[in-house]
Amino acid sequence: MSALRILVLAVLAFSATAGIASAGPVIGTAGKTCELGPHADCRGVVHRFDVEHHGNLRGARFTGADLRGVDFSHANLMGVDFRGADLRRANLNGATLHGARFGPLPGRGTGGRQAGGCAPNCSGANLTGASLQFATLSSANLSSVSGDGINLYGANLYRANFVGATLTNANLFAANLNYATGSGANLTNAIMAFASMVSSTMNKANFATANLNQANLQAANFQYANLGGANISGANTFLLDLGQATCPSGASADASGNVCAVPTVFG
Repeated sequence: MSALRILVLAVLAFSATAGIASAGPVIGTAGKTCELGPHADCRGVVHRFDVEHHGNLRGARFTGADLRGVDFSHANLMGVDFRGADLRRANLNGATLHGARFGPLPGRGTGGRQAGGCAPNCSGANLTGASLQFATLSSANLSSVSGDGINLYGANLYRANFVGATLTNANLFAANLNYATGSGANLTNAIMAFASMVSSTMNKANFATANLNQANLQAANFQYANLGGANISGANTFLLDLGQATCPSGASADASGNVCAVPTVFG
């Protein structure tokens, strides 16, 4: 056998082996399966509590998928489409989710089965340290998520539900939280400068030492919220409801919120 023929066969063998090694796990049921990898088409896949992948899933589509308990920690999930996906108790710890989408499925109204973001929710998901800059999470249900140190810089959280979520040390700079609901959420030491929270519901939320500089808090509900040590300089506080809240100074507001002596700034 010639040296050239041996070389060609060796290259082919190596390529085949490399192809096998690089193949991602196959998930789903007999009705619908997909191989995990960049730009994978996993729409509608059902695979619960037994999916683990930490590699490159950039641009993959998981719309309408049931991935409860999935472990995508530290994976590259840039641009991934999770609209309508069920990610309850998912582990996305440290994952890169820049530009990912978590809203309702396209064309579904508020009464549709998939409405409200993840279908039916992402409650209890671990988003600690996840990178979600400019991600679309409009109407997503993120109640009770763990998200210490999460990066939501410029993210769209319009009408999102993060009731009871832990978003301590989060980066929400210039994020859109208009009409969002974060009752009881822990936002201690969060960066929320230039964030927009128009008509949001944040009663009983903890904003201790948070940076709300230049934030738009117009008509937001901050009743019983803790703003102790928070920076709200330059914020738009027109019609902000601070009834019974703990003021930045540490004093307690009365029912009308007047004790906080927060200047009204019109945006």
